[in-house]
Amino acid sequence: MTWSKYRRLLLVLLVPLLIAGGLFTVLVIRPSHYATIICANSEMFGENCRMTDGLGESWDERLRAEHPAWFDIHTRPFEVNNFPYAIVSGSQRFLTGVKILDVQPYAGTDDSPGSPLDQLRSLSGQEITIVFGNKERDERPLNPLGCNELDFEGYPASYIAGLCGIPNGVARVKFSVDANGASQLAALKSAIDNEVADARQMLITEYLIGIPLFFVLFIVLSGAVWVLRKAITYVKAG
Repeated sequence: MTWSKYRRLLLVLLVPLLIAGGLFTVLVIRPSHYATIICANSEMFGENCRMTDGLGESWDERLRAEHPAWFDIHTRPFEVNNFPYAIVSGSQRFLTGVKILDVQPYAGTDDSPGSPLDQLRSLSGQEITIVFGNKERDERPLNPLGCNELDFEGYPASYIAGLCGIPNGVARVKFSVDANGASQLAALKSAIDNEVADARQMLITEYLIGIPLFFVLFIVLSGAVWVLRKAITYVKAG
């Protein structure tokens, strides 16, 4: 086969081989389009965010058993949390120096004057403490406030604490923090963003390897066959 014919053959096979590589990537390599990240916090080591083997898997469960409670963390808007989709949990922690900016009820929570939610709203402008990672059996008064969701919406000026338990209901609280709290939350967000970036790079790398795999193998095998034929011809000529 001449070089010009071989080039035409490569052009003809390019798309089918890339499609085959894509199918191989999806069905065999199976890149993970979501990342499960847990962030454990300690006074000595600070934030320690790690990707686990997935929700309900053995390593993920073992790591979660090391802390009494966990809460959900959202560092990106829902509509952009898709490459990969990140499921992030943080270990229980106390956030002091919190100032309430706004309080909203979840459906079914009493918002009438004098209700617990109204009492929580009356604390606006005062410093309170939020406990992130609150079990159902751990009753919390309005201060400290027990919440199971942290959203970085409004970062760095403000944040949202969701699923905050109050007597006879659940609240969603918009809040700001003092310098110490801002430093803690910035460190948490940075650690999470780094893990998400690593997961994204891993996903891209798996596709970059898998999609052209068959095309590259075809070229390599073609080269091997060409070298073998040349060697046979050389031996026969000798």
